[in-house]
Amino acid sequence: MPNHWHLLLWPERDGQLAQFMMRLTTRHVRRWLTAHDQVGTGHLYQGRFKSFACQSDKHLLTVARYIDRNARRAKLVARCEDWPWSAVGQSALPSELRPGLSEFPVERGEDWLSWVNEPQTKSEEESIRASVRTSRPYGSKEWIQRNRQSLGWTPPKPPGRPRKALN
Repeated sequence: MPNHWHLLLWPERDGQLAQFMMRLTTRHVRRWLTAHDQVGTGHLYQGRFKSFACQSDKHLLTVARYIDRNARRAKLVARCEDWPWSAVGQSALPSELRPGLSEFPVERGEDWLSWVNEPQTKSEEESIRASVRTSRPYGSKEWIQRNRQSLGWTPPKPPGRPRKALN
């Protein structure tokens, strides 16, 4: 995307995600600033990366679809596979030109491309955006409740000052 990017990552151990993102973003910033003769001019990113855990079932497929639809949703392409920097765009390349990516952890199904090109519901999009904003895990209510402690997620507190207790 012209002003942001999405990654769907599957870390194998605790701590890998933060370590990988630090290396990736540090390297990207250094190369971008050097290439654009902007070294010493300030920040490239507006803030720390945002992440959320996702249940490895249809919820993971919904997030992957959201990411693959990003350029089409922004009206940058007519079909999702036309965006060359997306996973579906890369899959359209000859196999010798594709980057060496790991296998997807969930079976996508044969109709993946047609499903990706269909619009998502507003509730799917809003639910994913809420997970991005609050780091809320994305999955079924039961899965979130069951894994809440191990994922280290607590619901955000309402904004503003807490009400005084009345005695």
